[in-house]
Amino acid sequence: SNNEPPILLHHGDIVYVVIKGDVEEYYVYDEKSWLCGEGERGYRLKQHCGGYDCCWNKSIGVSVFKKYEDAIEKANEYIENSNCMKSSEIIAEKTVAFK
Repeated sequence: SNNEPPILLHHGDIVYVVIKGDVEEYYVYDEKSWLCGEGERGYRLKQHCGGYDCCWNKSIGVSVFKKYEDAIEKANEYIENSNCMKSSEIIAEKTVAFK
């Protein structure tokens, strides 16, 4: 229908999802997107390691990017404005276990 939101992602497209200061690569998994709510379209995402997620048109350019460089820029912006570090920079020094 002409009133449906546009299809912005297609099966196989690579996207980069920004989660706070980290960037994770996904690809569009399903061949079909779906309509959700009024005026919104959703997409199923999958990581090569097997993780799943989904995104919507409104998140493209905000937390989901088609270009890796744009995702890194957004992640770095978060790090600069927050008191945090990337998960890849966290190094466990000691493990404590309880019986």
